[in-house]
Amino acid sequence: MGGLYHERKESGEGIALRQSSARCEIPLSAISRQSPFAKLMEKPPENVFKVENAPYTWLFPRMAAVTHHGGAGTTGAGLQAGKPTVICPFVADQPFWGRRVAALGAGPPPIPQRKLTVDNLASAIRQAVTDARMQKRAADLGEKIRAEDGAGRAASLIEKYAAER
Repeated sequence: MGGLYHERKESGEGIALRQSSARCEIPLSAISRQSPFAKLMEKPPENVFKVENAPYTWLFPRMAAVTHHGGAGTTGAGLQAGKPTVICPFVADQPFWGRRVAALGAGPPPIPQRKLTVDNLASAIRQAVTDARMQKRAADLGEKIRAEDGAGRAASLIEKYAAER
């Protein structure tokens, strides 16, 4: 959630969290001073717990779901943790990752930030934390990702390619 930024919403994220009945941990290091979250975090709602710094590898496995902008690294960390992922993209590859997560059944359809509302964010969070099929799909996907040796496989392919040259 810390990566989510929506200029037009002053306190909409807090309202969406209340409507979704979700509890939220927001790493403060992920919040820019211009973000509406900065104001929200001055006096957060009861269902928001402020965290100064928390690596995603530690934080995400403890979450019911992960909500963010959809960058490749954050998306990968959420999926590796086996958690349903709500993506609110706004630039570059983020829409792709939002569509991919939804196609894999590991999250609801992405909500482009220009279409982000309190109601659709609350609905997506609610779906991510209550949909048993989505939770199972995300958990299964996380298990597969954790079993991979992606760096080792990449190194092997690079070495093979270099040897063929």
